[in-house]
Amino acid sequence: MEERIIEQIDNIDATFEVCADKSVTIRAVLFAAFSSGRSVIHNPLMCEDTFAAIECAKTLGAKVGLINDTLYIDGAEKISDNKTFDCKRSGTVLRLLCGLLAGAEVNAVLTGDEQLKNRPIDRLLTPLTARGANITATDGKLPIYISPAKINDFFYKMPVDSAQIKSAVILCGVTGNAKTVIEEKNHTRDHTEKLLPLFGVNVFVSDVIIVEPNALSAAILEMPRDPSAAAYYLAIGLIKGRVKVNDILISKRRAGYLYKLKECGASIEFVNVRYVSGELCADV
Repeated sequence: MEERIIEQIDNIDATFEVCADKSVTIRAVLFAAFSSGRSVIHNPLMCEDTFAAIECAKTLGAKVGLINDTLYIDGAEKISDNKTFDCKRSGTVLRLLCGLLAGAEVNAVLTGDEQLKNRPIDRLLTPLTARGANITATDGKLPIYISPAKINDFFYKMPVDSAQIKSAVILCGVTGNAKTVIEEKNHTRDHTEKLLPLFGVNVFVSDVIIVEPNALSAAILEMPRDPSAAAYYLAIGLIKGRVKVNDILISKRRAGYLYKLKECGASIEFVNVRYVSGELCADV
């Protein structure tokens, strides 16, 4: 085994870059797969969950290529019928894809690995069924079976805070050509609401979230960087000197730790604040 020596330092002054955000990348891949035309996704996070999303996109009928850290996705001209979608271990892929397929007027089966198969899914199926989706599972576990159905306009008051279930309900309306109105008890992550307008969907956010039905169209996107991955480097900076991490997502719903640290007196500065694919980002 190779031996390494780690020495403590008294001060640090360094700049880091971290990986792209997984939640935004997965959404971008799946939305692109359902869109008309070619979408371009720069700087995606390539990990097991992303690969699961890409394989599901291919199963849909989309064409996916990766060249020099850029994904090129030609949306499926027609969603493939009677297909099985393996979401591997990704709960995000499962929930988002479930909503998208529930409104797509196809027969589909969603499954995953043994860990995903053991997760309860009734909380996901209940609101989708309530808005007209023909969606079933045995004993509240995978696999999920979807058949064509008429999706209704839907007002949903979220009983439990969940960004992914909220997203599934919204996406079912997008592909099912039906209006969705969501009322949340507490604001949850809003990646779906921020990304959908870039794919041509009308989204209005006030006291409630209103999503008007509209076909998805291709988009050109840059992926924001992950604030969770940045946390380790920023913590070192607070303890040992000065650290800068570039291009990270700074939404309060996603990077709340930054604002809590500032409340505690930490010296944290947001520089070059801008929007990247609908997300508020900065060098921190």
